[in-house]
Amino acid sequence: YMKVSRFQEALQELDEIQKTSETDLYKTRAHFTKGDAHFLKGDYRSAITSYQDAIKSRPEAAKNFPNAIYNQAAAYFKLGEYRKALDTYREFLQKHPTNEYAPYAMTRIGEVLDILG
Repeated sequence: YMKVSRFQEALQELDEIQKTSETDLYKTRAHFTKGDAHFLKGDYRSAITSYQDAIKSRPEAAKNFPNAIYNQAAAYFKLGEYRKALDTYREFLQKHPTNEYAPYAMTRIGEVLDILG
């Protein structure tokens, strides 16, 4: 559903998986993927909330979903909340320094520092 921009249907399916799956892995993946659906939809505030909820309720699994932190930072940037974006990009780099998106995070930190003066 997300690949064809049907985000509401994607969110409904993810909710259903989270409620009915007997496999914890699927429940966890659905929980984190809901943030992705909100982010791709452009609902950045909901994406941030969804990612934070997933990380809070499943902290042991958060290390397997680095995009949950990176996308939060990107959402803060798109919302113009540059201080929060800076802090979240730094958190991403601290927790996932070798991730393929680490160079992008470092570039964005430079941009945010320039914006903040």
